[in-house]
Order: sequence, then C-alpha cells, then structure tokens
Amino acid sequence: MKITTGLLCLLPLAVAEGGVLPADGDPVPTAAALLFLGTVPTLFAYRWYFAGLATVPGATAAVLVLLEPATAAVLATACFGEPLTPALLAGSALLLTAIAALTRETG
Repeated sequence: MKITTGLLCLLPLAVAEGGVLPADGDPVPTAAALLFLGTVPTLFAYRWYFAGLATVPGATAAVLVLLEPATAAVLATACFGEPLTPALLAGSALLLTAIAALTRETG
C-alpha cells in the first residue's frame, strides 16, 4: 500500500516534469517501462526483502539492512560503470566499520 501511495504522490510531479509522456513518439513504451520499474524492482523486490528480514534474527536483519547500500555501491561500480570516488570509498569503509563494530558488540 505504501508503494502505491508513493506512486500516486509522485505521478503528478513526473507528469509535470515530462517524465511520463514523451515529447515525441509513442507513450506506450514509456508507460510500460514505468509499470515494469514500479512492479518488478520496487514492489516485488521490497516485498521479498521485507519478508526475508522477518524470517531472520534481529541482529542478522540489522546487518543485512546496513549492507544494502554497500552492496548497491559495489553493483553500481561493477555492473554499470559508476565511478569509484573517494566519497564512495569513505562511505563504504565507514559503513563496514560500523557493521564490524555492531557485530563485535552483539557477538
């Protein structure tokens, strides 16, 4: 329900910015792409993500939630050619240090 609410709140802004209806051409591919992006990587992925978090112990869930941004950074650089910036490296190092400290504290 939250994802649908977010969609309905952001849709008027996307239309105003021209992100939904292309200036030239057929709007069907754009609508199909938006439907796909709103369904597969958002709705299904988060549904499965939260269902998985509900089945593991709290400490494991906390570590998995903290690893998500670091995993996204690795995938972005490895798969999509995102630049490996000093800020990205520093943020990932800080995040992994925090995870190590939490693991040591709870373990």
